[in-house]
Amino acid sequence: MDSYEASVEREFAGRRLKLISGRFAHRTLSSVVCQFGETSVLSVVSVSKNPKDLGYLPLLVDYREKLYAGGKIKGSRWVKREGRPSDEEILLSRVIDRSIRPMIDGRIQNDIQIVAIPLSVDQQNDAEFPALLASEAAMLISGVPFFGPISSSHIGVSDSGEFVVNPEISQAQEMKLVTTVTTFGEKIVMIEAEGKEASEEMFLKAVKKSIEENRKLDELQLELKEKAPTVRYGIEVSYGLEEIAGEDEILKDLDIGDMDLEKNFSRFFSFKYVDERYNEISKISKVLSEKHEIDLSKALLFVEENYKKFIRKNVLDDKKRIDGRALDEIREVSCEVGIIPRVHGSGHFIRGVTEALTIATLGSPGDAQLFERADEEGEKRFFHFYNFPQYSVGEVGSFKGPSRREIGHGALAEKALKNMIPPKDDFPYTIQLVTEILTSNGSTSMASACGSTLALMDAGVPIKSPVSGVAIGLIVDEKNEDNFEVLTDIQGEEDHYGDMDFKITGTKNGITAVQMDTKLKGVSFDVIKKALQKGMEANKFILDKMLSTIASPRSEISPFAPRIEKINVQIDKIRLVIGRGGETINKIIAETGVTLDIEDDGTIFITSNDKENMEKAKKMILAVTYEPKIGDEFDVRVTRVESYGVFVQATNGFSFEGLIHISKLGNGQYIKNVSDVAKIGDIMRAKLIHIDEQGRFSFERI
Repeated sequence: MDSYEASVEREFAGRRLKLISGRFAHRTLSSVVCQFGETSVLSVVSVSKNPKDLGYLPLLVDYREKLYAGGKIKGSRWVKREGRPSDEEILLSRVIDRSIRPMIDGRIQNDIQIVAIPLSVDQQNDAEFPALLASEAAMLISGVPFFGPISSSHIGVSDSGEFVVNPEISQAQEMKLVTTVTTFGEKIVMIEAEGKEASEEMFLKAVKKSIEENRKLDELQLELKEKAPTVRYGIEVSYGLEEIAGEDEILKDLDIGDMDLEKNFSRFFSFKYVDERYNEISKISKVLSEKHEIDLSKALLFVEENYKKFIRKNVLDDKKRIDGRALDEIREVSCEVGIIPRVHGSGHFIRGVTEALTIATLGSPGDAQLFERADEEGEKRFFHFYNFPQYSVGEVGSFKGPSRREIGHGALAEKALKNMIPPKDDFPYTIQLVTEILTSNGSTSMASACGSTLALMDAGVPIKSPVSGVAIGLIVDEKNEDNFEVLTDIQGEEDHYGDMDFKITGTKNGITAVQMDTKLKGVSFDVIKKALQKGMEANKFILDKMLSTIASPRSEISPFAPRIEKINVQIDKIRLVIGRGGETINKIIAETGVTLDIEDDGTIFITSNDKENMEKAKKMILAVTYEPKIGDEFDVRVTRVESYGVFVQATNGFSFEGLIHISKLGNGQYIKNVSDVAKIGDIMRAKLIHIDEQGRFSFERI
């Protein structure tokens, strides 16, 4: 086999960083292995030979994790191979997609697929950074029309303000802010960030640091491109718009007479619902199609393209939006809590037409979600699910499980709130949030963050601070990129026809999450700075609206939520609570109906909706783990009779046993035969009088 291998290497963030092209997957368009430390990810690019007329860029990104990368075998006894992608794999696939998609010529109609697979994980460096860089480098050398290089890196910021480039897994968990930023030269293409109420200044400094560090990665990729051989397989891409360019010219030259599009579009300002505007667009397109005898789909394309220009021109020239709002004006906000009976908490958040209903459910510690990855495993006690049914946009569709978009939006709202959730020691509940998007017209993920805050507070979860979220949009003049306007609280059309979606969540004290995407080849730092400022101002306004509905978390959780009591036993007593083959713990659960969760440190959580049963379970546990002291009195049952005395076992759940000598059986009176005063099964009162060096108990009858 011919060798197409090339490699480049340098130190980055104090660790070895290496890119190797052409070592594996020789029938793909390109393949790159990125090794950072001892974490290694392979990314390959493939392109279909046959184009499709889809009207959008058919890019598919799949990051698929293999447990062998971490030296693990799947934990399930029954299914050992990996199945459908996990939420974490889908989220990383989306990050790679959001970084690369804006940099590909959008006219291409050939299927493009990027597959990233971690080959090894060193437990210190996560696979996200090498997966991003390997994919970016593979696209750069693939031969696909790609406006690279682009590069991505992580920046962590400590409480003291110290910057850490690509922090290790354990470091990242302690950071005040962690950002993932993709850049194209000095421009920002994609941002993903998680903060613990980080300041705006800290965030902006982290973005600037990313721009600086990413230039080093750009140089490394260009060096690889110089060394990598010419693309092995020729690729002919199809440009969908060029194929209909002639028809477009005909449409542009048409004398549309009384079809004054701008006049028609101006009427849209009076429409409350987006459906009304789309219906009018359809009517205009139909008239245009019949009048000039052109295909309806082409007429619709023409009208929509002019509608897009109309929206953008109004923003840039007249500072006016399609619904009549000022550029920094927020749609009408309304909030409700406690509107669903019997659930543990509910929050109803409406902004404009967008409507989110979030339900909070509290469960026992054992309800936590277990996860297993190549670089870590553990449990999550707080999780958020986001559902976007077709009826929310007035359409019909079946339910086929969560889409990538639903998983991504759910994770963003979860990220926004996770650092506000009280620690397990203070609030041991497992917390589940489910957001149902009931009506959609833009910014549904941010509505779900707001609705989730309301539901948590309604459920009595003592969150550190309430969180709100807003989406900021952007319109840039195609002829002069210095002429731009940012839009606060974008609705669906402004997202669809605009240039950026900058989602930001935060408290009154700082940022908790940021997610930014663009359709441009990056945006300037000034755009990010202005969007951040407008976003934080809007969030404070929205928070005031939310807090006027519920000012603080309820002091008591719902009567329908389970109660949890925590007790601690010595570690060596855990085995007594569990019992032989689980006999004891199963007995406690069967008799009381409680849920028991036992931690390795001896903490036992008792969860129940019934106070009496909880107390009963607590007494049974304390009885089993009780450590007797000399002088303690108990009811005991005779279990064995010998000539020298009887062996007894404490009743009422106590697990210890001992001996009553014949001399201690008669309350001071002489006993000739033990069998005269005791038989197996007898219950008597006894006092502990001695514990020998081997821990054996001696009692006397009282």
